[in-house]
Amino acid sequence: MSHVVPLIADPYDRWLNAIVVSALLVMTEWCYFVAALAPLPSPSREYYLDALTTLKTGCCRERLNELCKRHIESSDLQVKQLHENGNVRYCETCQCIRPDKSHHCTECGICILRCDHHCVLMGCCIHQDNLKAFILYLVWGLLYSTLAFITDFNFTYFNAPEDRGPFWYTISISYLMCTQLAIWPMVIYSYLIPMNLAFRDRWHQRCPFDNLGWRKNLRRG
Repeated sequence: MSHVVPLIADPYDRWLNAIVVSALLVMTEWCYFVAALAPLPSPSREYYLDALTTLKTGCCRERLNELCKRHIESSDLQVKQLHENGNVRYCETCQCIRPDKSHHCTECGICILRCDHHCVLMGCCIHQDNLKAFILYLVWGLLYSTLAFITDFNFTYFNAPEDRGPFWYTISISYLMCTQLAIWPMVIYSYLIPMNLAFRDRWHQRCPFDNLGWRKNLRRG
Protein backbone atom coordinates (compact mmCIF):
# COMPACT_ATOMS: atom_id res chain seq x y z
CA MET A 1 0.00 0.00 0.00
CA SER A 2 2.92 2.38 0.55
CA HIS A 3 3.53 2.40 -3.20
CA VAL A 4 -0.10 3.25 -4.06
CA VAL A 5 -1.38 5.71 -1.43
CA PRO A 6 1.05 8.57 -2.25
CA LEU A 7 -0.01 8.38 -5.91
CA ILE A 8 -3.76 8.75 -5.29
CA ALA A 9 -4.85 12.11 -6.69
CA ASP A 10 -7.81 12.80 -4.40
CA PRO A 11 -6.38 13.96 -1.02
CA TYR A 12 -9.46 12.81 0.89
CA ASP A 13 -9.29 9.36 -0.65
CA ARG A 14 -5.53 9.26 -0.11
CA TRP A 15 -5.65 10.04 3.61
CA LEU A 16 -8.65 7.79 4.18
CA ASN A 17 -6.86 4.81 2.70
CA ALA A 18 -3.64 5.63 4.51
CA ILE A 19 -5.27 5.88 7.95
CA VAL A 20 -7.76 3.01 7.68
CA VAL A 21 -5.37 0.53 6.07
CA SER A 22 -2.62 1.39 8.56
CA ALA A 23 -5.02 0.94 11.48
CA LEU A 24 -6.13 -2.45 10.17
CA LEU A 25 -2.51 -3.50 9.72
CA VAL A 26 -1.67 -2.47 13.30
CA MET A 27 -4.62 -4.44 14.69
CA THR A 28 -3.65 -7.47 12.60
CA GLU A 29 -0.06 -7.43 13.85
CA TRP A 30 -1.16 -6.79 17.44
CA CYS A 31 -3.48 -9.82 17.47
CA TYR A 32 -0.75 -11.89 15.84
CA PHE A 33 1.76 -11.17 18.59
CA VAL A 34 -0.84 -11.60 21.34
CA ALA A 35 -1.68 -15.05 20.00
CA ALA A 36 1.90 -16.06 19.26
CA LEU A 37 3.31 -14.97 22.64
CA ALA A 38 0.53 -16.37 24.83
CA PRO A 39 1.86 -18.88 27.41
CA LEU A 40 0.91 -22.49 26.78
CA PRO A 41 -1.72 -23.66 29.31
CA SER A 42 -0.86 -27.10 30.66
CA PRO A 43 -2.85 -29.36 33.03
CA SER A 44 -2.62 -28.54 36.73
CA ARG A 45 -0.55 -30.66 39.11
CA GLU A 46 -3.58 -32.70 40.18
CA TYR A 47 -3.65 -34.40 36.77
CA TYR A 48 -0.10 -35.74 37.01
CA LEU A 49 0.66 -39.19 38.38
CA ASP A 50 3.58 -40.08 40.58
CA ALA A 51 6.46 -41.28 38.39
CA LEU A 52 7.36 -44.18 40.70
CA THR A 53 3.78 -45.40 40.83
CA THR A 54 3.56 -45.23 37.05
CA LEU A 55 6.72 -47.29 36.64
CA LYS A 56 5.27 -50.05 38.82
CA THR A 57 2.50 -50.61 36.31
CA GLY A 58 5.07 -51.54 33.65
CA CYS A 59 3.58 -51.79 30.17
CA CYS A 60 0.23 -53.11 31.35
CA ARG A 61 -2.36 -50.69 30.05
CA GLU A 62 -5.12 -52.29 32.10
CA ARG A 63 -3.27 -51.62 35.35
CA LEU A 64 -2.43 -48.10 34.20
CA ASN A 65 -6.06 -47.43 33.33
CA GLU A 66 -7.21 -48.62 36.75
CA LEU A 67 -4.56 -46.45 38.38
CA CYS A 68 -5.82 -43.42 36.43
CA LYS A 69 -9.42 -44.10 37.43
CA ARG A 70 -8.50 -44.35 41.11
CA HIS A 71 -6.50 -41.14 40.84
CA ILE A 72 -9.47 -39.35 39.24
CA GLU A 73 -11.78 -40.48 42.03
CA SER A 74 -9.37 -39.72 44.86
CA SER A 75 -8.48 -36.28 43.50
CA ASP A 76 -12.08 -35.49 42.50
CA LEU A 77 -11.05 -34.55 38.96
CA GLN A 78 -13.69 -33.57 36.42
CA VAL A 79 -12.76 -35.88 33.54
CA LYS A 80 -15.52 -37.05 31.22
CA GLN A 81 -13.81 -37.43 27.85
CA LEU A 82 -12.46 -40.96 27.37
CA HIS A 83 -11.00 -43.01 24.56
CA GLU A 84 -13.41 -44.87 22.30
CA ASN A 85 -12.63 -48.10 24.19
CA GLY A 86 -13.56 -46.45 27.50
CA ASN A 87 -10.02 -46.02 28.82
CA VAL A 88 -8.82 -42.84 30.48
CA ARG A 89 -6.93 -40.48 28.17
CA TYR A 90 -3.43 -40.74 29.62
CA CYS A 91 -0.34 -39.09 28.12
CA GLU A 92 2.68 -41.35 28.50
CA THR A 93 5.06 -38.55 27.51
CA CYS A 94 3.88 -36.05 30.13
CA GLN A 95 2.72 -38.80 32.54
CA CYS A 96 -0.54 -37.04 33.20
CA ILE A 97 -4.25 -37.59 32.76
CA ARG A 98 -5.48 -35.43 29.94
CA PRO A 99 -8.30 -33.05 30.89
CA ASP A 100 -11.28 -32.78 28.58
CA LYS A 101 -10.46 -31.25 25.18
CA SER A 102 -6.70 -31.28 25.87
CA HIS A 103 -4.14 -32.87 23.55
CA HIS A 104 -0.42 -33.49 23.47
CA CYS A 105 1.43 -31.39 20.90
CA THR A 106 4.54 -33.10 19.58
CA GLU A 107 5.97 -29.79 18.34
CA CYS A 108 5.54 -28.02 21.69
CA GLY A 109 6.31 -31.16 23.70
CA ILE A 110 3.56 -30.80 26.33
CA CYS A 111 -0.14 -31.41 26.84
CA ILE A 112 -2.13 -28.25 26.13
CA LEU A 113 -5.58 -27.36 27.41
CA ARG A 114 -8.20 -27.13 24.66
CA CYS A 115 -5.53 -27.53 22.01
CA ASP A 116 -7.01 -26.60 18.64
CA HIS A 117 -4.04 -27.11 16.32
CA HIS A 118 -0.38 -26.23 15.95
CA CYS A 119 -0.16 -23.16 13.73
CA VAL A 120 2.94 -23.15 11.54
CA LEU A 121 2.43 -19.47 10.72
CA MET A 122 2.62 -18.45 14.38
CA GLY A 123 5.00 -21.18 15.46
CA CYS A 124 2.82 -22.17 18.42
CA CYS A 125 -0.35 -23.99 19.34
CA ILE A 126 -3.78 -22.40 19.19
CA HIS A 127 -5.42 -23.14 22.54
CA GLN A 128 -7.94 -21.84 25.05
CA ASP A 129 -5.90 -18.76 25.96
CA ASN A 130 -5.14 -17.46 22.46
CA LEU A 131 -8.06 -18.70 20.36
CA LYS A 132 -9.84 -15.34 20.60
CA ALA A 133 -6.69 -13.48 19.54
CA PHE A 134 -6.24 -15.93 16.66
CA ILE A 135 -9.81 -15.40 15.44
CA LEU A 136 -9.39 -11.62 15.69
CA TYR A 137 -6.14 -11.94 13.77
CA LEU A 138 -8.07 -13.63 10.97
CA VAL A 139 -10.81 -10.98 11.07
CA TRP A 140 -8.49 -7.97 11.01
CA GLY A 141 -6.24 -9.66 8.46
CA LEU A 142 -9.23 -10.31 6.22
CA LEU A 143 -10.37 -6.68 6.44
CA TYR A 144 -6.85 -5.39 5.82
CA SER A 145 -6.11 -7.60 2.82
CA THR A 146 -9.56 -6.94 1.31
CA LEU A 147 -9.31 -3.16 1.57
CA ALA A 148 -5.70 -3.22 0.39
CA PHE A 149 -6.67 -5.32 -2.61
CA ILE A 150 -9.58 -3.03 -3.53
CA THR A 151 -7.42 0.10 -3.28
CA ASP A 152 -4.47 -1.41 -5.12
CA PHE A 153 -6.63 -3.03 -7.79
CA ASN A 154 -8.65 0.13 -8.40
CA PHE A 155 -5.54 2.28 -8.78
CA THR A 156 -3.42 -0.17 -10.79
CA TYR A 157 -6.08 -1.23 -13.28
CA PHE A 158 -8.21 1.89 -13.62
CA ASN A 159 -6.48 5.02 -12.33
CA ALA A 160 -2.78 4.46 -12.97
CA PRO A 161 -1.55 7.15 -15.38
CA GLU A 162 0.84 4.73 -17.04
CA ASP A 163 1.75 1.08 -17.23
CA ARG A 164 4.09 0.49 -14.30
CA GLY A 165 5.06 -3.08 -15.16
CA PRO A 166 4.06 -6.56 -13.96
CA PHE A 167 5.35 -5.98 -10.43
CA TRP A 168 2.31 -3.90 -9.53
CA TYR A 169 -0.05 -6.59 -10.76
CA THR A 170 1.78 -9.14 -8.63
CA ILE A 171 1.08 -7.06 -5.52
CA SER A 172 -2.64 -6.99 -6.30
CA ILE A 173 -2.68 -10.75 -6.72
CA SER A 174 -0.81 -11.23 -3.43
CA TYR A 175 -3.47 -9.22 -1.57
CA LEU A 176 -6.16 -11.34 -3.20
CA MET A 177 -4.41 -14.53 -2.10
CA CYS A 178 -4.17 -13.23 1.48
CA THR A 179 -7.90 -12.52 1.38
CA GLN A 180 -8.66 -16.06 0.28
CA LEU A 181 -6.35 -17.53 2.93
CA ALA A 182 -8.21 -15.60 5.64
CA ILE A 183 -11.72 -16.39 4.38
CA TRP A 184 -11.53 -20.18 4.58
CA PRO A 185 -10.41 -20.37 8.24
CA MET A 186 -13.17 -17.92 9.14
CA VAL A 187 -15.75 -20.17 7.44
CA ILE A 188 -14.37 -23.25 9.21
CA TYR A 189 -14.31 -21.68 12.68
CA SER A 190 -17.79 -20.23 12.27
CA TYR A 191 -18.88 -23.88 12.18
CA LEU A 192 -16.47 -25.34 14.76
CA ILE A 193 -16.95 -22.87 17.63
CA PRO A 194 -20.77 -23.25 17.98
CA MET A 195 -20.28 -27.04 17.83
CA ASN A 196 -17.61 -26.87 20.59
CA LEU A 197 -15.16 -28.58 18.26
CA ALA A 198 -11.45 -28.10 17.74
CA PHE A 199 -9.72 -28.17 14.38
CA ARG A 200 -8.27 -31.58 15.24
CA ASP A 201 -11.63 -33.09 16.23
CA ARG A 202 -14.05 -35.05 14.12
CA TRP A 203 -16.46 -32.55 12.61
CA HIS A 204 -19.54 -34.70 12.21
CA GLN A 205 -20.93 -34.33 15.74
CA ARG A 206 -21.11 -31.79 18.52
CA CYS A 207 -18.60 -32.20 21.35
CA PRO A 208 -20.31 -32.19 24.79
CA PHE A 209 -17.12 -32.00 26.87
CA ASP A 210 -16.24 -28.72 28.58
CA ASN A 211 -18.84 -26.83 26.55
CA LEU A 212 -19.70 -23.35 27.88
CA GLY A 213 -21.60 -22.16 24.82
CA TRP A 214 -20.08 -20.58 21.74
CA ARG A 215 -19.68 -17.11 23.26
CA LYS A 216 -17.94 -18.29 26.43
CA ASN A 217 -15.88 -20.81 24.48
CA LEU A 218 -14.56 -17.96 22.38
CA ARG A 219 -14.04 -15.66 25.38
CA ARG A 220 -11.90 -18.10 27.38
CA GLY A 221 -8.79 -16.24 26.25
